[in-house]
Amino acid sequence: MWLKKSSCEAIVNSAWEEGVTSNTIFPIMQCLDNCRMKLDAWNKNVFGHVGHNLDRLQKRLQWLELQSATPEIIASMRETRVELNCWRDKAESMWHQRSRISWLQSGDKNTNQRDVENVVIRYYSDLFKSSCPMEFEEILSAVQPKVNPSMNQKLTCDFQESEVCKALKQMYTLKSPGPDGMPPLFFQHFWPTVGQVVTKTVLDFFNFVYAVWEYGGSCSVSRGPSISHLFFADDSLIFCIASLEECDSLQRILKVYEEALGQQMNRAKTSLFFSQNTRDGVKEEIKTRFGAQIIRQHEKYLGLPSLVGRNEKNSFNDIKEKLEKKLAGWKEKLLSKAGRKPSFVWRSLMAAQKIVQKGLCWRVGNGRNIKIWEDSWVPSSSIHKIISPRGSFPLISRVSDLIDADQKCWNLNKLNRIFLPFEADEIASIPLSIRLPDDKQVWAATSTGLFSVRSAYHLALNIEEDEGAGSTSDGGHLRSFWKQLWSCQIPHKIRHFAWRAARDILPTKANLVARKILEDSNCEECGLCAESFYHLFWECSKARDTWAHSPFLSPLSAVPFSSFFDFLWYIIMESGWSVEDVGLAITIAWALWSNRNEMFHGKPRKAAWTPPTFPSYKVNVDAARFMAQKAVGAGVIIRDHEGNFIAELSQKFHAPLGTVEAEGKAFEAGILFAKQMGIRDLVLEGDSVIVVQALKQVSNAPSTVSSLI
Repeated sequence: MWLKKSSCEAIVNSAWEEGVTSNTIFPIMQCLDNCRMKLDAWNKNVFGHVGHNLDRLQKRLQWLELQSATPEIIASMRETRVELNCWRDKAESMWHQRSRISWLQSGDKNTNQRDVENVVIRYYSDLFKSSCPMEFEEILSAVQPKVNPSMNQKLTCDFQESEVCKALKQMYTLKSPGPDGMPPLFFQHFWPTVGQVVTKTVLDFFNFVYAVWEYGGSCSVSRGPSISHLFFADDSLIFCIASLEECDSLQRILKVYEEALGQQMNRAKTSLFFSQNTRDGVKEEIKTRFGAQIIRQHEKYLGLPSLVGRNEKNSFNDIKEKLEKKLAGWKEKLLSKAGRKPSFVWRSLMAAQKIVQKGLCWRVGNGRNIKIWEDSWVPSSSIHKIISPRGSFPLISRVSDLIDADQKCWNLNKLNRIFLPFEADEIASIPLSIRLPDDKQVWAATSTGLFSVRSAYHLALNIEEDEGAGSTSDGGHLRSFWKQLWSCQIPHKIRHFAWRAARDILPTKANLVARKILEDSNCEECGLCAESFYHLFWECSKARDTWAHSPFLSPLSAVPFSSFFDFLWYIIMESGWSVEDVGLAITIAWALWSNRNEMFHGKPRKAAWTPPTFPSYKVNVDAARFMAQKAVGAGVIIRDHEGNFIAELSQKFHAPLGTVEAEGKAFEAGILFAKQMGIRDLVLEGDSVIVVQALKQVSNAPSTVSSLI
């Protein structure tokens, strides 16, 4: 809160300078005292009492809210709210810091500092009191040196100023405030001012402690325990043969250790365990010599079995039973009535497992993680799995076995030999990246491969339909209709047009008049009738001339359509037309609508090719599909900033890729071709909105081309 005020730094600089110039042994103490007193006085003058300011502003705001809403009152309310929020932020910062300082300095109200201090000092004075050992020769002779000269040089070098600054910056800003209440934030923020004094004080302290330690091997403070290597102690397990000779040897080793380090074995806490074939006389003699107790296999140490034999389950049964009793009591006492019943959330998650498993599909990268016949990985298939018989191909089990790793493409010979013809085409239509990235699981129910609740809901409906007896109902036919419409091999914008027209939500003039947006519903082309669906797509002279030049005039003339939905239902579900003819008929209807929009809004200017700025090059790419040949082609042309031709490429891919997938390969071909030509500064241009937006990271790429992107 204070650091946000520029005058705070001036106060600290002035107070610190006074402390530095004072004639004291430890100037840092005087500096901190000056800072604390001057900052306290400055806080009262600048901030006053935060709580009083909050109360004053809250009362003023309540009074303003009761007044008439005049412009002046509204402006005053806005200003008061802003000021109140500022003071609330200050109060929050103040209490956040003050809570740590006050607790660490004073403890809670149940704490008596003097009593705690005496208990700790007595305990550790007795526990870690050194016996001043002097016998080091024998034990040191057995110690192999691990610290080489270079390591020793680093360990014994003088402490550096940079180490002090580095250590301070690693501290959390508001943790560990000192007795003076100054947290690390104070020293970090004002380091240019306080750094010299703090660094000197810290280095002097470390050098003094190091000198004392080097002289005496330990360091003590007033009323405190000795600090030495004896702080580092732990339990040990020693294994040996149960004989008197081994017992004497172990006793001698422990004696040498105790004399050298001053650390003594606590025989009251030492336990002995003997194997079953040890004689009782030997047990008693060893017990007497060690002065320790003998434990049995069933006894416990820190609540756990001292020894675990072959039957691990029985060894820990007692712990399991205690835990079950605790949990049983907890569940009965603490859980609500609803909590004692199976969790609805967990039951829902378990029920959704089938949907998730059905919706997951592998996106092929290098194919190493995908099993050909077991996993779902064919995106164009309704079940995403291979249905071709497995045959006798024992060495081909992973999708990677179907990929030519050298050419970074599908091995078409293997595909045609192993799979049914239509399935070989579906696999070949999966685009592969030349990088052959790792395989990835995606959500097959969306084009982007990302999960959505909506897609999961529709997938659940389909699963329910497949499992039930109503798969031939009207609802099933309707879902089949929409599925075939969205599967048409036409641009997405035309499919979207067909969907809007089928839902009768196109902004025809008749629809706009019905919604009170327009007053005139006459057709823009002929001006004779209202621009309804029937007139726009069939009755108008422009529409009749267009259909007359298409191959669909005769079949469509015999069927009356009352809506665009009826038109689509006929050509998709009843006519028996090919997929290409359905797509062409929908495209003709879209062209009529597009022509109408140009007339309604004024014909738009066609976008012309624009050159790039110097010194960039423009790389234009496009793709074409050759359905009969089950192949696609990519075209690339490179021009400079003046429009001059630089290079061109035409490349054929023997794979029946979809429209978006073909465009993705065209973009990839364009980038690789530009790289081969030595061009790095380029502008990439193509007519696939989906691929362009994915490259710009405006939208997610469809999962089928995400590996290319």
